[in-house]
Amino acid sequence: QNLGDLAATISSLVKTILHTDIVEFYTYDPADELLKRVNGHGLTSTGQVVRPLGKGLVGMAAKDRMILTTEYFNRKHIDDAPPPDTNRRLCMAAPILFEQQILGVIAIGEPEVSNGTEKDMLSIVAQIAGVVLYHQSFLIRARRNADTDVLTGLHNRRYFYRMSRSFVEKATQEKTPISILLIDLDHFKHYNDTNGHDEGDRLLIEFGGLLRGCMPEAAGVARYGGEEFIVMLP
Repeated sequence: QNLGDLAATISSLVKTILHTDIVEFYTYDPADELLKRVNGHGLTSTGQVVRPLGKGLVGMAAKDRMILTTEYFNRKHIDDAPPPDTNRRLCMAAPILFEQQILGVIAIGEPEVSNGTEKDMLSIVAQIAGVVLYHQSFLIRARRNADTDVLTGLHNRRYFYRMSRSFVEKATQEKTPISILLIDLDHFKHYNDTNGHDEGDRLLIEFGGLLRGCMPEAAGVARYGGEEFIVMLP
């Protein structure tokens, strides 16, 4: 489930199969239509390499959903002025797709020895990467949903128990105290019975938002159950 590990594994596989020292692995962010390069350490906010969708060899491979070579790309854009933005180190780029949904791009440099099968082999690796990336995102969403209270959006009791172990370990190592707040909304049953369950839900949602908003980033905030909330503070 680690994006950096996935990028490193795919890059190693491509280098071994296609005999190239240059492999670039990108994931697609539909929110800003950018392809973001991932290295063996994952995505980094500082010095992040990004390629706009439809720009350059990498961006065009993603937009057209087809494998592109530098030779084909340059021929297609021979009359463009200014010249298209492309990476001269690369010779081929393949889109990573799952059910026609663009997930990323794998781009490679010139192979040391060419046998004419590079395009087919890169296509196979890109297909494998597509399945892995899709299932990775599915697992991450599933874990996030399993750890989240559906009504308030706060963490649930299950996550809180797991998170509290790391809090305690850190506090033990650093010999620092921990604060725990147990919060119960008084007369909630009466409020619920008087105003209806929809109003009761709205109250829980609003209170959960207020609680999260007034706590520091390092705090662990969860809905403990019903009208009960719990907070752990370093």
